[in-house]
Amino acid sequence: MASAPDTIHMRDLQKEINGTPILGKIKRLREPSNSRLLSTAEEILLLKGSKLNGCKFPPWKSVPSDDDFLLKKGEDLFCDHHELHLSDQQCAILDGWKRPADALPPPSMRSSMDTVMSPIMDSTVPTDLVQDAASDCSVVASLCAESARVERGHPRILSLGFFPHNKHTKSPITSLNGKYVVRLNFNGCYRKVVIDDKLPVSKTDKILHVIDRNNPALLWPALLEKAYLKVRGGYDFPGSNSATDLWVLTGWIPEQILLQWRDPNARDVWKSLYNSFRYGDVMITIGTGKMDRHTEELNGLESEHDYAVLDMKETDHQKYLLLKNPWAAGTSSRSTKIPSSLEFTDTHKSSPKDSDQLVEKAPQGTFWVTMNEAFQLFESLYVNWNPGLFRFREDIHFAWRVSKDFSNTAFVDNPQFSIFGKAGEATWLLLCCHFEDAICFHTGDQATGTDLSVRGDTFGLISLYVFDTQGRRVYLREPSLQRVPHVNCGQTLLRFNPPSSSLYTVVVSGEDLESRSRNFTLSAFSESPSSLSHATQKYPFRTRITGAWASTTATAGGNPDSPIYSQNPQFRLVLRERADMALLLQTSVDSLPVHFKLLHGKGERVYAVRRIDIITDSGEHRHGSAYAELNAFLPAGKYTVICNTFQANREAEFSLMVDATSEVTLEPIPREGAGRSLMEIPGAHIGPGANRVAAPIIPKRIVRTNLVAKFKYASRPLWFDDSVQDDEVRTRSPLRMSLQLGRRAGKRILATSNQGEYADPENGVRIMDFDLDPAMLQHHDIWLVLERLSGTASGTDEHYNVQLFNSIPGAITTGAWCVWEDEW
Repeated sequence: MASAPDTIHMRDLQKEINGTPILGKIKRLREPSNSRLLSTAEEILLLKGSKLNGCKFPPWKSVPSDDDFLLKKGEDLFCDHHELHLSDQQCAILDGWKRPADALPPPSMRSSMDTVMSPIMDSTVPTDLVQDAASDCSVVASLCAESARVERGHPRILSLGFFPHNKHTKSPITSLNGKYVVRLNFNGCYRKVVIDDKLPVSKTDKILHVIDRNNPALLWPALLEKAYLKVRGGYDFPGSNSATDLWVLTGWIPEQILLQWRDPNARDVWKSLYNSFRYGDVMITIGTGKMDRHTEELNGLESEHDYAVLDMKETDHQKYLLLKNPWAAGTSSRSTKIPSSLEFTDTHKSSPKDSDQLVEKAPQGTFWVTMNEAFQLFESLYVNWNPGLFRFREDIHFAWRVSKDFSNTAFVDNPQFSIFGKAGEATWLLLCCHFEDAICFHTGDQATGTDLSVRGDTFGLISLYVFDTQGRRVYLREPSLQRVPHVNCGQTLLRFNPPSSSLYTVVVSGEDLESRSRNFTLSAFSESPSSLSHATQKYPFRTRITGAWASTTATAGGNPDSPIYSQNPQFRLVLRERADMALLLQTSVDSLPVHFKLLHGKGERVYAVRRIDIITDSGEHRHGSAYAELNAFLPAGKYTVICNTFQANREAEFSLMVDATSEVTLEPIPREGAGRSLMEIPGAHIGPGANRVAAPIIPKRIVRTNLVAKFKYASRPLWFDDSVQDDEVRTRSPLRMSLQLGRRAGKRILATSNQGEYADPENGVRIMDFDLDPAMLQHHDIWLVLERLSGTASGTDEHYNVQLFNSIPGAITTGAWCVWEDEW
């Protein structure tokens, strides 16, 4: 895993004593702003993102005035007419929405207090934030992670966007009129969120909002939670992941590290995080996967639950994380003590006088795990990086109409962007899916503290790929230069390390996304300007046609070695002038191996492929899609494209796309016999001792016909040598078919199959589009002759299916087959 950017050359060097930062003097890094000029379409997209869950959240323009929070004479306290949604379980215990004086401390806690406290905005004792009857563990874990950072001596982050606040200390202060404004980061930019100070109050001992157990009258965390939940749809929010929540709350760059994925290991992840955590440039949370009750009890953890990382410590032999469970009722069988043998070698090094404190129990709901245990027990590590680590940022906003029609292995229709990467300078690429209206479907109660709701604003899986293609659009998923795994959240981060100073192509990938339009923002964080823009298209002309392989219509002929290969869908490609081109075949089934050939076929159906006929093909069969590029200026003319699956009779829909430097057209070539009347001549076989048979053809009117002869089976007479094995009987001899006028010396060959050459009859031998006229019968008869190569000594009886495809029904009659000898 790549490490974080070097923070030393991007900040004033931190003063240290014996390797320990003087935390109180750490300088806040300046967050880079978007340096790219947005298009009108992007501006409109950001405005559309302002409407969410029946509310408007306009882009942030400026800090609100102090007058916005004054209670003027004759005015009532501010009231937000949009009431946040509650779940059925929350509604059942709701006593009403109340102002802070009646909401904090919660009524259920007042009876145990010696004195009644008034709501406060700051506290001198450490915070202990927890969730109770709300299911937003990811949000509360995020608040805990930021609070722990502040308590380690770092500047406040959450209160920077909370108004009103003290301009000097940046601490939240009380609004006199009950109105609060919060700056949150979502849907492509910072946005203005307005709330009142009313909180949901419970009539039981359950609490419906975040609460500080050490400071039960502390107000601002509950208000910040309310602002966030207003954006996400209400207090029935089932949680997302804390990287997403901190991205919205702070604008810090989110990263999800999949602990069970193949790449990360505990040592590398620790190394990438530890120093940044000391300097306060990263906030960390961690989440479990789905576990059954037995596994929960065995590990002392909650299923699908987020925990805050409050501290990191290391020795020469071990690395430790201090975790906090944000659920108030959560229990853990894990030890809350620091191991007494722990000898710290980091900046928190212990001394004999405080060794007793080190072995005391950590605060309620917290416990220590080793980094190795974290990799074994948890599913994801959620990391949020200080954007001030970078000097430049560029954003590009776009809509993507996702289609599930064809394979995910092709990227031709995916959003693609060009970016300049400087060798030796990491560029971080962040993809964010915009929030949409939240629709909740409840499947159970919240008694266990787990998130049982299913939301309508699910994202599916998203990922980013980088290609070394000079900023030009790519067609296939591989070969990529760098990629990140698909994740099931609204953001994914790719740390791109350019091998050279050049333009690169960034591609957005998605799996299991709904087939509709979604809005996204791609952000690039770097030390140098990255020049983020839409990827360029090499070919100005594009045409696309759809088709299908189907066994019911005999259009699934399989690979080129199949005897029925020619039955595959074929297309006429017409170039009006010379051109370079790229061809892409996509299927609706990702697991289906496919292939195509571009042939010198004059735009006609091809029945036998010779090597000399092949212009190019897609190489080995590929699952889901096949691709070929031709940079040879193909001359103007008509060509044939054959699309196939590896196995015959595999059914699927497909799309064939051609991009070219000049105008190109595609059209399907009709199947054999399409639009003509089918006529069969039964009983065609060449018996032992013969090598030719013939049948008379009698045209009644002028008619155009195609003639096809295909091998059916071979048999051997009972009187013949029975020592020959059965599989030898199934062999077939090469066949030639011809139309002859007359016989003996005066005969004339009217037409012949395969230019007079013998061919394999299993795929069929053909005489294409020949005109028959009754006038031909004035002097001689017309004969259809089948001739096999094996001769009279083969001893087999070969049977054939002979068909005529006539332009006029009933225009031809035929006679019986007979052995053909020139001398009779």
